[in-house]
Amino acid sequence: MNEVNHEQNDVKAQEELTEEQKAKIKHREEAQEWLLYAEGDCAAAHHLFEGFFHPKKLEIICYHCSQAAEKAAKAVLADLGSPGGMPQKHDIGFILNQMKNILPKEKGIKITEEMLDMADELSDYSVDVRYPNQMSIDEYTTKKAIEKMDFFIAWAREALTK
Repeated sequence: MNEVNHEQNDVKAQEELTEEQKAKIKHREEAQEWLLYAEGDCAAAHHLFEGFFHPKKLEIICYHCSQAAEKAAKAVLADLGSPGGMPQKHDIGFILNQMKNILPKEKGIKITEEMLDMADELSDYSVDVRYPNQMSIDEYTTKKAIEKMDFFIAWAREALTK
């Protein structure tokens, strides 16, 4: 009996939500899903870098760094409602610039020039590393890609708390 009352209260509470509130809940759920995917790529990059694979597949690690940063950016964009739909692009700078145009100041989410530079660097790994001999990647470059990826993951997590 008590369980039925809880279900009825939940339904009633949902009915009382405005369309705007329902949309925000939907956007947050979609954002959480994007972030979960980003964290999966982040974990894969760390695992491959720290693992016992010799030689390390640096291009694959950098690819996962790019994918994680892209999905983290898309998580924040999804939380904002992604006006016009989610871009089907793998250009992190494009996604950040799209966000920059719609970010409400009261959200307190910042997109800096440094972030745009990092985005451009990581975006290079989304395509070029798929082809042999297109990029020369060393361990130092890979460590920097991991640092940038970790930055974007932390930034998205922070943004989704606002």
